[in-house]
Amino acid sequence: MKASGGSSGTLDENLSVGTKKGPFDIYASQSFTRTDGDRHNSGENQQSYYTNIGFQTSKEWNLRFLVNYVKGKTEAPMPDRTANYAVNGINWPAAEWFKTETTLSTLTLNHEYEMASGYIKGYWNNTNYELLQELINGAQYAGGTGGLWSKQEITMNGVRAREKLHFWQGGEIIAGADLDFTVLKNIQRTYSGVGVAGINDGKPRRVWDFPDTRLFSPYAAISHVFGRNDGFHITPSAGARYYSHNEFENKSSTQGGLVIGYKNTDLNLNYARGINYPSPVVLMNMVRTNAPADNPRSIKPEVVDHYELGLTHKWPEIASLSATVFHDKGKDRFLAYMGGATPLRFNDPIGSYEIRGLEITGTTTPMKNLEFFAAATWLSVKAKGVDNIESNHMPYTPGFQFQTGAKWNFMEKYQLYVDMQHLRNLFQGQANGVVRGGTFNMPRLTSKDKLGDITLVNARINYLFDYAPFKLKDSEVFLAINNIFDQDYEYAKGYPMPGTTFFGGFTVKFN
Repeated sequence: MKASGGSSGTLDENLSVGTKKGPFDIYASQSFTRTDGDRHNSGENQQSYYTNIGFQTSKEWNLRFLVNYVKGKTEAPMPDRTANYAVNGINWPAAEWFKTETTLSTLTLNHEYEMASGYIKGYWNNTNYELLQELINGAQYAGGTGGLWSKQEITMNGVRAREKLHFWQGGEIIAGADLDFTVLKNIQRTYSGVGVAGINDGKPRRVWDFPDTRLFSPYAAISHVFGRNDGFHITPSAGARYYSHNEFENKSSTQGGLVIGYKNTDLNLNYARGINYPSPVVLMNMVRTNAPADNPRSIKPEVVDHYELGLTHKWPEIASLSATVFHDKGKDRFLAYMGGATPLRFNDPIGSYEIRGLEITGTTTPMKNLEFFAAATWLSVKAKGVDNIESNHMPYTPGFQFQTGAKWNFMEKYQLYVDMQHLRNLFQGQANGVVRGGTFNMPRLTSKDKLGDITLVNARINYLFDYAPFKLKDSEVFLAINNIFDQDYEYAKGYPMPGTTFFGGFTVKFN
């Protein structure tokens, strides 16, 4: 059982219980969190329920059933000054409230033998996402109707299968397939049920019934370790996946890697292609109840090619250090068709973007019960659209990021955690993040979109205890402070984040 509370009327509780008897086991959990927020109209609440049931049919086989339900509601505060994106980079919120409700369930049959292990899993997920009282320029609209309400209903289900094979010493084969179905519908209506001219063709309710999608993607990979991990070793690997989509263009991707090492030092070379299919929402203006859907087969998924080179060295039980350089190159950026004339093409035939980066990470344990970690990342961006104008910025892609922290166990029962995060050269998204509609040109991020540097320091101290009369073991009480130095910062212009906040709570475990 966990409970905590702190600044801005924040409360958080969690209750979990589990048991195992013979071949059966069950684990269940419930949680609730709420806060008033650090400013007017910034509250939120969320509740969730989780159950995981297992049955061991034999030594090698087991069956598991999982269900998870989450429901949340979040207020959208107004900006702290008048929004005028063209002048100060500040956007109005899209609605007064946002509400999400989702249910996920899975049924999985697992097996594990000496030479083979894997699973077959069926899943079902239903999510409703609602905008309660939509806004334009911070004000309600559709006058005389009480305002507008929008809801997106998404149902996803499918089957996942995966098998890992070890037919020879040092070798591994992975094969599997994913089959995913998606049903999507958007609804917008007035609260009063009265239609208004200029809103949804004068109708009180409008439905966008998107085409059902099916994505089938079989895949396979193979790797082999030559040599020994405590000496010289080489591990080549390769894999491929094919994507068959019923609405958008089919695609394939490949992956390859090579690890060359000696004892505690490894050199890694990797390549992988990522495939990103658009949501059917890109067809928004094709699927109104009064407009037939066109054939979207010409729409291609976005493609990202990822190249990586890394070097890692470990000093066992003392420290580790790694450095990685990487290069991402994306193309076929797709356009969202939210209104107007049907585009002649949906994918950018010319534009592309590239992200180059260097990441250095390290850990060290200089003495017993004291650990440090640190990571630094440098990013360089280059992007252009069909106008061939190059941009050196992309939303929420910081030029430099640094994280560090420490964990100290002292006086037997106490733990101290301290961490710091620093972000520099960070730009917000543009116009509420809608940058895919109407043009293949990249968003022009300027000084009005540039956010201030962010440096946050947090700390937490725990006291661990057992209490045999109540069968308590590995329990704790804690006190935490976030943003210790009360820095002013924001992730979107006009929407400041909380200053210094305090939290305290406890966790008790009954055995």
